[in-house]
Amino acid sequence: AAAGGPKSITDDELEDMLGDLLSALKKASQSRQGQAPRLVAFSCLSRMLSTLCDRHDPDSTPAVYRTLIYALVESDSKPTREFATRCLLSLLEKHEGVPVGILAE
Repeated sequence: AAAGGPKSITDDELEDMLGDLLSALKKASQSRQGQAPRLVAFSCLSRMLSTLCDRHDPDSTPAVYRTLIYALVESDSKPTREFATRCLLSLLEKHEGVPVGILAE
């Protein structure tokens, strides 16, 4: 790459970045700082998952899906759970074939 050009990112670095992002979003989904951070976190997780499903990404999709489901299950706010459930239902309607086996875990 030319000096000052974009640096390529390895698969391991990309995986680490995704892990960091998912950790931050899961933490935000449990925020005690009010409703807004929780709703934004679930909105971001849902949008990210939808995009990965559109791309048929077999590597990142399961981690994002798992994070969304576990954050939903661990949420102690009824309005947040309702919002996250609507996001998930919308996603499941849009993308047939999303694995639901993890819901049983």
